[in-house]
Amino acid sequence: MTRARLARSLDAAILPVVSTLRPWGVSDGHCFPGYDGAAVVWLRTATEAQRVDLEEQPWVFTWLQVALAQPCLPHDIAWLLRLEITSQEGEDRLYAENGIA
Repeated sequence: MTRARLARSLDAAILPVVSTLRPWGVSDGHCFPGYDGAAVVWLRTATEAQRVDLEEQPWVFTWLQVALAQPCLPHDIAWLLRLEITSQEGEDRLYAENGIA
């Protein structure tokens, strides 16, 4: 699978992932191929409490691998997936601490 095709597949797959995880506070998400070819999924919650709660769920990573492997990703890419979860609250605090508007 080419990087361009992988990027398109990941873009198409993120919308249902965000919709499904919205009750857990997920407000935004992005997928992109990492530097090593592994898919990287980045999810954002509104608050730090939501981020911590979601990160503590043991099923999230495996569910994400299965959810992405079914419609669009080859299994070998889905199993190498990396997941990053941030919060808007945490990002705002980081920007404020570093003087970034």
